[in-house]
Formats: sequence, structure tokens, C-alpha cells
Amino acid sequence: MPSASSTQSLRSAIDSLTEALRLGELVLVVGPEALTVSIEEPDGRSRQAPFYRLVAERLLASQHSPDLPLELLDTPGPSWDLHRACAAILTHTGLSAARLRRSVSATIRQLSEEVTPTGTLAALAVLDGFSLVVSLTPDDLLRRAIESARPDVTVSVGSYSPRNDAGPNIDVPLQRPGLLRLHHLLGRVEDSAEIAIHEEDALEYLYRFRDDAERGAKTLLTDLRGN
Repeated sequence: MPSASSTQSLRSAIDSLTEALRLGELVLVVGPEALTVSIEEPDGRSRQAPFYRLVAERLLASQHSPDLPLELLDTPGPSWDLHRACAAILTHTGLSAARLRRSVSATIRQLSEEVTPTGTLAALAVLDGFSLVVSLTPDDLLRRAIESARPDVTVSVGSYSPRNDAGPNIDVPLQRPGLLRLHHLLGRVEDSAEIAIHEEDALEYLYRFRDDAERGAKTLLTDLRGN
């Protein structure tokens, strides 16, 4: 059983989190494992899985290579499914990174039309305690889920990519009632095919964002630093 001191510490942490949420002082950061979806398989069965597991499987299957079995996604490690699949494809095929980015974007678009939000993704869509959400994935699933679950909310979407001049979309608007600001920090397929597809990309995006945000995303930077 937990000790009295650990129970008190947990209660204090929950109280602090609850108050910060009430005051709107938290930024929600959404990674790929949170995007749980349901899809109908060719045999008619319904399957639930993280969206990027499905994306990675489809990318690997499209290469028709014995060096790229779906089982490589089950190897223990910290890499995201998409990053792992893309790194393997670049290693074992002659595909260029630019062409692979276009394939990833096309796959994300196609699969987005075939899936239904469920689990964590459906739960995130109804949360109303955040004014700023930062997405680490390039899809539009969370925006669609939020707009479907909360039609009274206006969702402002922006994105960042060091390879693409996103103009004013690099920043977010000032907070106001009824507005939820959603920012894709590693690129967004609706804006460009220039998205982060593996770990090296992600590191480059985050490193470059630190400098570019000082010039073109002062509101976003202020919110991230303050919350």
C-alpha cells in the first residue's frame, strides 16, 4: 500500500493540476499514441489501433520487400511507428526522402478518410480545459474530431516546417473565448508535404523552431514558455 506521505503528495499534485486546468494554464501536447482509431478490415472485422501504426503498416506493405516485414514495428524501442517504418524504408530501398515524404502524406490523407476516432482520440476531442493544443503529428484527425464533438468551438490551425515558408501560420492567434488553437509543430499534410517523417527530421524541426519562433511565432512561444 502507498504510504501516507506519497498519498498526500499525489493528492497535492492532482489538486495543482486541477487548478491549473481550471485557470487555462496548461498546454496539451498530443503525440501519435494518443490518436486511436477504428478501421474496417477487408474481411469486415473492425480493428482498433493507433493511427500511425496503420500508416506504418501500409507504407511497409507498399514496398513489397522481404527486408521490410511488418514485424519490425514490434521491435522494442522508443521510436514512433512512422519514424521506424520510414527509417527502414530509406535504409533498404533507393527511395529518396522527398519522395517518401510525398508517399507518407498521401497515405495519411487516404487513411484519414477510412478511420473513425475512438478511445483516447475521442476522449481528447471533448476536453474543454485547453486553449492551446500542440500536435506532434501531421494529420488532421484531432481537428476533425474536435469540430465534430464540439461544434460551438472554432479551431484555428497552424503548422511549422523549416523547409516550408508557412507565413503567418507559424504563429497562433491571441487567446479568446470560443477559440481553440491547434498547432502542428512537426509539419501538417494539409499545408505541405514537408513533414517530419523520422527522428532526424523531428530533431531538425524542433531545433530550427527555437530560432524561427523568436522572429515569427512570438505568441506561440510566449504561451509555451508561460504554460
